[in-house]
This record gives sequence, C-alpha cells and structure tokens, in this order.
Amino acid sequence: MGVFIMLYDTISIYYDQIFPLNRQIVHFLLRYIRIHDDVLDIGCGTATLTKAVSDRCRRITGIDPSAAMIREGMRKYPDMNLLETGIFEFKNDRFDIIFSTGNTVSYFDPVELQLLARKILTLLLPGGYWIYQTVNWDYLNDKESYEFPDIRIADGVFRRRYDFSGPELTEFKLEILHSGIPPVSESHWLHRLTRDTHIGIHLDAGFQLLDSYASWSCEPWTPEKPGATILVFIKPGTK
Repeated sequence: MGVFIMLYDTISIYYDQIFPLNRQIVHFLLRYIRIHDDVLDIGCGTATLTKAVSDRCRRITGIDPSAAMIREGMRKYPDMNLLETGIFEFKNDRFDIIFSTGNTVSYFDPVELQLLARKILTLLLPGGYWIYQTVNWDYLNDKESYEFPDIRIADGVFRRRYDFSGPELTEFKLEILHSGIPPVSESHWLHRLTRDTHIGIHLDAGFQLLDSYASWSCEPWTPEKPGATILVFIKPGTK
C-alpha cells in the first residue's frame, strides 16, 4: 500500500481540481442515507463528498490512508471526523451505511477483497448498506490499454492511463504536468476483477445484492460500454 499512499499524497493539493464534487453521487447516496444513520466513507480523499452528505445523516466518519489527503480535508472541514487509517486498521464501530467511491476497491486483490467484505459485514448493522464503485473492468478485459481524457488543472494537466498485464493486473500510470515545477510521474497496480467476481465474493461473505448500475445516474449495468460498476449490497437482518 506504500505506493498507493505516495500517489495520493502527491496529488492531494490538486485533488479537488481533478475530482470536483459530483452531484450525481450525492443524489445517489441520499437514496439510501437517512437522517438517523451513522455513515462511513472509505477512501474519503479530501472529504468533499463526505461533507456533502454529512448534513443528511446523524454522524459520518471519513477514513483514508493518505496523511496528506486527511490534512487537506481537515483544513477545509476542521469539525469533521476524518481519520488517517486504512479499512483493515480501522477500529471497530457500527454503521448503517458504508460507501466507497472513485475505484478505491480496485486496489484490493481477490484475497484482500474477501477480507474486505468480511470486515464491512462486521462493521454494518443488520439491514445496513455497502455501496461501492469500481471501473467497469468487464468492458476493458480484452483491451491492451486505456487512456483517459486529460483533466485540466490550474496551469497544468493531469493524465491517467491503464496498461493491462495478464488476466487481472492493471498498471495505473499517472502524470501531472504543471508550469513551474518538475513533472510528477508514478505508477502502481490495480486489480481488474469482474463484476461477477465482486458479487460472488460478497455473496459468499453473507451479503445480499440489492442493485447494480453503470453510473451514478442509475443506468443499467452492461459489459458492452465503458464506465463504472456500482454495486449496492445489504447485510441481511432488520435494524
């Protein structure tokens, strides 16, 4: 996880320019979040999304392993509960809703994903929701590479590219070109797990699948087009 942390430490000062608040994500999450709920945001980054849903729930906690991301989040929102920690190091608590956006879950290999599913199950109250997003890896499975459109930032540009290695691994290459400072160039590994793999691991852990979408606007999921895989699981039981 060291390279993962280094990457997001590097881009923390640009993060809100690169990934501004997406109101569709907010609207999607508010379909599930209720005013009495306790909520956990895994991989909260600079906490822009965490803050956006905070007034619609009883309590929200944001966690991220990047110290720079948490520092930036606390600078913006000093009254929020933001913790520098990974999910496996996170001390036990109980939540009604746990969510993770931005492809965070793709950093977990199949064994780690099994452990993650079990960890989330222990953190959720009965009837609680686990909502997360990955890239639609099914669409990309027969590709050799995938290059994202450039994202313009102040006096510079942010570039991303996927290069695929074998049936599962993806090398994520990142570059920031910024006027007046040396370019930043890094790469690390993501795990290209299919939607069925994600679902199977969670069903085995004891979850029920509630919904599956291709976008935060609730488009039906298909392996035939690029975009996201968004999964909504529920922990069996009644609150």
